[in-house]
Amino acid sequence: LDFTFNRSTESGFIAGIELRQPNGQKFPSAWRVGEAICLAARVHGLLTRPVLDTVVLMPPLSTSLAELDHALTALDFTFSANPGIDIGPASA
Repeated sequence: LDFTFNRSTESGFIAGIELRQPNGQKFPSAWRVGEAICLAARVHGLLTRPVLDTVVLMPPLSTSLAELDHALTALDFTFSANPGIDIGPASA
């Protein structure tokens, strides 16, 4: 599957990364792309949650900077390990 970042939203410590097809279209819900990415992140020790094709990161308020760094590194490895994922700037 080819992915691209559609947008990211943040509220406090909660962040959502919305994934779309390279043409900007949503994925068919049966493909469960968000779930696949969240499962792949577990290999790197990161628990995230999918909401359709949005990967949600919700670290606890007591999270240290080192733990946040680990979470972002795990997401980077997850996206990089899946062919076709565009890790460039999100589109507006």
